[in-house]
Amino acid sequence: MAKQNWVSITEAVEIANVKHRMIIWRCCDSGEFKTARKVGTTWMIDRAEIVRYGEYYHSTEFDDENESEEVE
Repeated sequence: MAKQNWVSITEAVEIANVKHRMIIWRCCDSGEFKTARKVGTTWMIDRAEIVRYGEYYHSTEFDDENESEEVE
């Protein structure tokens, strides 16, 4: 089994380059992050899952210019 490299929500926000820590917290609390574990009052998540999430998060951000175009 591969060794997991755990990070806190604060570290995860920086790694995934998300706008707010609540985005990561909600993913932990809802079970979206399969590796997320609560240690006391702190969420810990595997770094590899955060890296994958950051890549996905930034590849699906909405483009405001295209969002307002009408389809004919």
